[in-house]
Amino acid sequence: MEIEDATHSPALTIELGTALPGRVAELAAESFAAGEFEEAGEFYERLARDTERDAPGWYDASLMAGLARLRSGQPEQAADRLRPLSRDEHPLRPFTRLALAQAELARGETARSLAVLDDAWPAPYDRQAVLLHAEALAAEGKPGQAAKVLEDARQTAGDARARLLYDRVRLEELQDAGTAPDEAGLERCRTALADLRALRAERPGTDEGEQADRLLREFAPLLPRRERARLLDLTLADRLERVRRLTAAYRYDSAQEEAEKLVADVGRHDSLRCPALQAAADAWYRARDYARAAQLLDDALEACGGTDDWPAIAFRTAKAHLNIDDRDGAEELFESVERAVPRETLAADARLARAELALDRDDVESFTALARSLLDDFPGTPQAEEAAWTLGLRALAEDRADDAEREFAALVRAGSAPAEPAQGGRARYWHGVALAAAEHEDDALAEWREVVGHDPLTYYGLLAYGRLRLRDEAAARTSLAEALARRPEPRPLRVEVPDVPLTRSDGFKRAIAFLRLGLFDEAEAEVAALRAGADVPLEAVGALATLAQRVGAYKLGRRLGGVSQWPLGREALDADSLPRWALAYPRGYESTVAKAAEDQRLPAAFLFGVIHEESGFEPRAYSSAHAVGLMQLLVGTAERFAPLAGVEGAISRRRLNRPSVNVAIGAAFLRFLADRYPERMVLLPAAYNAGEGRLDRWLAAHGDRPLDQFVEAIPYDSTRAYIMRVVSSWAVYEALYAPPGAADLLPAVDPTVTARP
Repeated sequence: MEIEDATHSPALTIELGTALPGRVAELAAESFAAGEFEEAGEFYERLARDTERDAPGWYDASLMAGLARLRSGQPEQAADRLRPLSRDEHPLRPFTRLALAQAELARGETARSLAVLDDAWPAPYDRQAVLLHAEALAAEGKPGQAAKVLEDARQTAGDARARLLYDRVRLEELQDAGTAPDEAGLERCRTALADLRALRAERPGTDEGEQADRLLREFAPLLPRRERARLLDLTLADRLERVRRLTAAYRYDSAQEEAEKLVADVGRHDSLRCPALQAAADAWYRARDYARAAQLLDDALEACGGTDDWPAIAFRTAKAHLNIDDRDGAEELFESVERAVPRETLAADARLARAELALDRDDVESFTALARSLLDDFPGTPQAEEAAWTLGLRALAEDRADDAEREFAALVRAGSAPAEPAQGGRARYWHGVALAAAEHEDDALAEWREVVGHDPLTYYGLLAYGRLRLRDEAAARTSLAEALARRPEPRPLRVEVPDVPLTRSDGFKRAIAFLRLGLFDEAEAEVAALRAGADVPLEAVGALATLAQRVGAYKLGRRLGGVSQWPLGREALDADSLPRWALAYPRGYESTVAKAAEDQRLPAAFLFGVIHEESGFEPRAYSSAHAVGLMQLLVGTAERFAPLAGVEGAISRRRLNRPSVNVAIGAAFLRFLADRYPERMVLLPAAYNAGEGRLDRWLAAHGDRPLDQFVEAIPYDSTRAYIMRVVSSWAVYEALYAPPGAADLLPAVDPTVTARP
């Protein structure tokens, strides 16, 4: 930071960029972010060697080299690199010293580690220093002193690491006494072992859970024999919680293995049988093994009979039967839900599902009766609204334009909020389509102009713009330009913050330094410590948000800027709100995405839109379906398209954390889809989300419909919503980052072409 006083108001200027420029630094940062710490260490060592000792960047490169060595399991090399840095007066000195203490401890030099830790530590390093201090004392064979350090710092009930350490040193202290514990000692032993038992149950399948289990077995002999078995054995309730937590952590194989044993061990009349069967079914359902999930849910229906949970279980069982194509069984279950809770929301869900089943069987009479009954029995509910949509779309498909117009007009009058922002303008768009079909052209144009005026960057805004372009391209562009009121500004290279004590503080400087080095968790901890200690000027928070976004900490940037990935709603895209839009829609990994888009002949804005919806630009994102990285690729899919992307070598989850690899392969997949469905960009998200096989089946069934009607007919709610989010984000990226004077601020989409190419 440097002082700047051009306006006679004291200010500090923050440079918006990474600390280490150049290609080697980019490679180092990518390797570090992907968890390839040994490779990152080599790159950072090279940067440090090529930089003069007192030159800018030397300290940063040396620190990152030491940190990479530490995280790659090379504590001696890390200590050698960090030791001289720890003596320099630098804002990052506390962090450097803490890393050095970790390295010394990891290589067995406990005395050296304790010497480093024998100091006062500012927040947020104080808690970490206490833990390291206790770990070093325990490693020196001083468990009593370690326990006292943790107690004095009131850190005995902190995070899992602190709890494990405290329990271990208390137990080691009792063990080292060499005699059987007295009653007070036994009580301390029971307390520590009970906490370890709780940790084992809370964190199954994690390092902490496994360590808790190991410590339990190691120290259980301190208790009398009669207490040991009860302590070590997991109760049925413990096992049930383990299944739930393993499922929540996406560890489906482990969850299913334990669930099978649990269900076998729970008696038919045990009160835990109902929740055990539900938890077991969830482990298979979320892994998309619907056949086994349906079997378990069928058993749960019997076990849970008469409970308040039964209707919800019956509804989920029906959905599972739908997924295995047992439609008769599903319909019977939906009917039973309606009988059980006739006036509750779940009954409306069940009736809507029955209506959709009737439509799927081409039983138009039953569908219409069920849809009308939803409007009568559950007015104003989302289920009734969905029934009205389907009635209107069905009327359009059957060339009953006047009937469709009446249905959509009622939805316009109702003025219900869209399910999500990407669907803004839905009612007016379809009302316009129905009006056009009924040959009320002027009224239709008025509705579409209204959509473009109020919701220009939504899915339906893009479709309405496409409809207007077909009538009068110049007028459509004028309407869009007025709606966007876009006044582009160049991206600044620096921002100013008030020159006040807080922005001069080491904590603020450390937050900036961490962001510029790509150490985003550490930056967030510094920001939290700053906010806990004082009011941070809004300009400073805004500057940190902008810097975070610029260097790749997108989630942190959105949090600091007070925006979310979705939505920005109807906020105008003007000069005042441009910074907020940029925080919500960053062009993360810009050069990587631009190159992949160029290589695969795709619009860069479309690629940015897919990444925005898939991962929010988090390169280490990992989904419940085991999809990885920026574009959420499955390993099998990545292996299939890596050759088309020019990516050689084995594909692994860790390798897919690399933005350059992930985006190149994802773009190649999209190019394959673009060739398969030419001039139908709106369909690409459907194939990307649900697979080209499913899209081909849907096209075979309904592909003769116009593109906009076809999307509404896709049977997967999640896929329809995904299409709308991606297309909306594509529109935002085109409008937000279009160059000054660009002829088109939105993609050209023709919603009237048939869906099947």
